[in-house]
Amino acid sequence: MIHIEERRVHTGRRASDLQREQELSMLRAELEMLMAEREHLLRTVGAAAMFVAKMDDHVDVLPKDSYDAAYFVAQAVNTLPEETLNDALESVRMTYGETLEDNKARLS
Repeated sequence: MIHIEERRVHTGRRASDLQREQELSMLRAELEMLMAEREHLLRTVGAAAMFVAKMDDHVDVLPKDSYDAAYFVAQAVNTLPEETLNDALESVRMTYGETLEDNKARLS
């Protein structure tokens, strides 16, 4: 009888281990998906921040509708934590080789 009980406990552990491994696998996949989405969002926000910064000196030539849209983008970008904004700008730099300093040098 003792051997049968040990098998049941051991079998139960295997089933719970298998379930735990499946849950961990699903969590890893979800985390990878979220990290990829974060990278995409950082590139998008970085590009928007770069656009706003580059257009800042050219506000007078924007049509009214474009100015309003740029203003809303600027407001959204300005609400980001500094670390997130820096990550976003770094993502743009790494992806496209573009920096705010490059823009300043061209405008000078």
